[in-house]
Amino acid sequence: MPIPARFYSAHFCFTLGTFCEEVPHDPRYYFHGEEITIGVRAYTHGYDLFHSHKLVCYHEFSRDYRPDKHWDNYSDCTKHNQETYRLMRGLLGIDGESLSDKETYGTYGLGTERTIADWELYAGVQFSDRSVKQDTNHGKLPPVDPEQEFVRIFKHCIDVPKSKLEGVEFVATFLKDKDDKELFRKDFSKEDIDRLTHEGNVTLWVETALDDKPAEWIVWPNDGEWLDKLSGTL
Repeated sequence: MPIPARFYSAHFCFTLGTFCEEVPHDPRYYFHGEEITIGVRAYTHGYDLFHSHKLVCYHEFSRDYRPDKHWDNYSDCTKHNQETYRLMRGLLGIDGESLSDKETYGTYGLGTERTIADWELYAGVQFSDRSVKQDTNHGKLPPVDPEQEFVRIFKHCIDVPKSKLEGVEFVATFLKDKDDKELFRKDFSKEDIDRLTHEGNVTLWVETALDDKPAEWIVWPNDGEWLDKLSGTL
């Protein structure tokens, strides 16, 4: 039988046609943030989510052979995505972001059949402090144990152009707080870098349990000696 799911994926989704009217996609969203909000909104509108237990189709995800992707010709990708993140945080209550649901979201807001708190207990994910339950972190099916505590797991994807890491022996990644204190370090080998390269970018995932959100990430390549650091804010 299909198995219960926490999340929605735009790669493959089917349901009643009325879903398109009841939980329409917000046209202000550019790319990231769409799927998590659709999943939560669907749940609060009374929909249950499931994953197929049989392979019925696949998604050709590679874009290497496809020239002129949208973001190649759109100079405001980053700015547009930042606005998407703001809308997502406001809707889900992430990082203290609070936006008026009726004024800001209207048709693209939450349902009234269930609350975000209902979804969080079901899924084992808590938006306000970015925490998860261990059952969720370990991939166990929902619903999770209501008595289990939430634990803060910080997970972030750092995309680095492959050209910045040519010929390196390894890469050290760091998370730091606002006072420049090191909170976390993870090293990636040359083999890791090759394995994580896709479409000219190296995707470096960092994941750790932290009490507070880091303020900065750092990627520090080494080819026998330390090279220039790459960094970004969080």
